[in-house]
Amino acid sequence: MKNIQNITNILTFDLEEWFHILDLPQPVGKSEWDRMPSHAEKGLDLFLDILSRNNITCTFFVLGWVADKHPDFVRKLNSLNHEIASHGYFHEMISNLNPDLFRKDIRRSKKTLEDLSGKEIKGYRGPGFSITSKNQWALDIIAEEGFQYDATLYPGHHGHGGIPGLPIRPFIIQTENDHRIEEYPVTLINIANYRFAFSGGGYFRLFPKVIISQYIKMLNRKGIPVLSYLHPRDMDYKAPQLPMPRIRRFKCYINVSGSVKKLDKLLQKHSFGSIENWRKSNKDTLKVYNLGKNSWA
Repeated sequence: MKNIQNITNILTFDLEEWFHILDLPQPVGKSEWDRMPSHAEKGLDLFLDILSRNNITCTFFVLGWVADKHPDFVRKLNSLNHEIASHGYFHEMISNLNPDLFRKDIRRSKKTLEDLSGKEIKGYRGPGFSITSKNQWALDIIAEEGFQYDATLYPGHHGHGGIPGLPIRPFIIQTENDHRIEEYPVTLINIANYRFAFSGGGYFRLFPKVIISQYIKMLNRKGIPVLSYLHPRDMDYKAPQLPMPRIRRFKCYINVSGSVKKLDKLLQKHSFGSIENWRKSNKDTLKVYNLGKNSWA
């Protein structure tokens, strides 16, 4: 059992707009994006203030379209020494793309972010955790396009994707075409033989701070770092809201007003940092998981 004081957890932020919500009955089409008011900066600044108060660096998965629209966002993150990674360009679920379109999307995003930051973009996270058992070809393309790690996999059932049974700690994927790439999956917790998330997005907003803290301690005692993910709309309760069915609205907007205070308290209590910094100390300890065989290599 490891001392939880020696475990650094992982904090990530998907930098996108309030209207980049997937799979809605009436989605905001790409042709409308330029006419929509931007609110990403407000949520971003609230988040950056918390990081500054707690002396923490984070991994920002930046949408390529947002980077082109607001290049100052990328420059600001770069100046504050946060890690910049790719969230794709057009926020398309990978399950809706063929291999050629997916490759073009992530290649465009990588180039955009590298041109703005002047740094190699090493990480990628797909929108909606939308890699499933049916489109694992995406992992080969991610590796072929020069990314060193992926953070798209959801090791359970998810509305947009998910591959149940995968490890919940960082590992190395051996893909169907024998590429190897580091994977930083969403952290799930096992309760009564059911896996669920607790530390990101709507789950972070729904669970009380004391419960999230207990789960972090539980996993850290097992030597497992917790990966958390947030968005600008998780921080900014004044951001516009899209029309959607009642259950989906609950998931997207529940308890936004309490997020800033909750996150600040958790970061005071638990150690968090970027994927980049975590890799510096732990990359060589990662085990290889054969995705085709669903077993450790």
